[in-house]
Amino acid sequence: MSASRGSWSSDWNMAVGYKKPPKHSQFQPGRSGNPKGRRRKQKGPRQLLEDALNEAATVTENGKSKVLSKKQIVFKVLVASAIKGNSKAMSAVFKLMNDCGITDELEPSMKEMIIKFVRPGDKKD
Repeated sequence: MSASRGSWSSDWNMAVGYKKPPKHSQFQPGRSGNPKGRRRKQKGPRQLLEDALNEAATVTENGKSKVLSKKQIVFKVLVASAIKGNSKAMSAVFKLMNDCGITDELEPSMKEMIIKFVRPGDKKD
């Protein structure tokens, strides 16, 4: 057999061995890594919720459009509902204020009233 016969003749003289794989089995252009390898980690419920709450949304407030995160919108709606008199929303706002330490800045009588509203079963004598 002569070296000029067939298209594989150029591959015949290439060094193949330890740390020198054949050209046909090396990485092809446009394909990265291991295409059938380990899948990416699936997002859990907490990460999915955080991603959904961090998305931007457009809101019209006082006739002007604003772009806010959905998390901000949820808090604005909760506070607005509490101001309108919804007792569950009011309780949630007071609980959030207490958890975030905002009630520490209030005067003691107001703080005590909020604590009684949040936990009506607790009686302090």
